[in-house]
Amino acid sequence: MKLSRCFLVMYFLILISCSAKRQSGGQLVTYEEYLKQLSDIKKDYSRKGLKEKKELLFKIISEEMPDYWIGTKWDFNGTTRTPGDGEIACGYFVTTVLFDAGFEIERVKLAQQVSSVMIEKLTVNIKRTGNIETLKEYISGQPDHSVFIIGLDFHTGFITRDGSNFYFIHSNYIRKKGVQKELIDFSSALKASKSFMIGNLSENEKLVESWCK
Repeated sequence: MKLSRCFLVMYFLILISCSAKRQSGGQLVTYEEYLKQLSDIKKDYSRKGLKEKKELLFKIISEEMPDYWIGTKWDFNGTTRTPGDGEIACGYFVTTVLFDAGFEIERVKLAQQVSSVMIEKLTVNIKRTGNIETLKEYISGQPDHSVFIIGLDFHTGFITRDGSNFYFIHSNYIRKKGVQKELIDFSSALKASKSFMIGNLSENEKLVESWCK
């Protein structure tokens, strides 16, 4: 009985962590509430400079959205709109995060197409390579706190640059791990790919300005 109670408590805490974010005041905020707050924040940032808008984008994609989505299950046909509830495919993860962050995109259409379509439509400074070391060199040459969209052989996700740390944020199909944020040096999905196509979302200044209106 004690073991059963402990399991239930742990399961309840996991559910909370997947659907809520702890704010500085200690208050738990649901994903729906967070998105409403984000809409108001974007309006405030519409009066700020491009640099501040880029920093906001980095914070949302690299830090805040993963707080909700990490742990959500992967499935090839997954299309959930609710973090921690159901499954989500890699393409749908990228487009859903962008759509929920306020980008006016065709969420379903882009998710169903090859990742190159999404990268060419939304990013700039696009690079194609078959070498992971060349990929790292490309990321190193881009501005710090950049958000990228990357396409692999049969996979897609975000990469973010935080100083010398490069993170892969994606719905991982390997062993159906689901949404993860991991250093690219430890990513099995990246190591398994023979080709890479990557573009910088943050440096698409026209798109960022439009997003933050």
